[in-house]
Amino acid sequence: MFEQWLYRRLITSPKFHYYVRIVHALMNDLPPPNPPNMVNGFKNRTILNKKIIYKPTVIQRFNAYFKIWRIEMTDTFLFKK
Repeated sequence: MFEQWLYRRLITSPKFHYYVRIVHALMNDLPPPNPPNMVNGFKNRTILNKKIIYKPTVIQRFNAYFKIWRIEMTDTFLFKK
């Protein structure tokens, strides 16, 4: 009951959605979102003031590709784990 209340509170929070949009914009190299109208001065305290660009290394990209490839091969040829 308490966990459901916390979950509902988080999902309906404008600040939570704003931070999710910030992370989404930073990861996908999109323009930063506008802050919620109900919170004054909120933009000055966010991570938008810092220029953070996520660039995965070659090893991270290869690891992600290999994980996706392995899942696809498992699903395609029905290999047992």
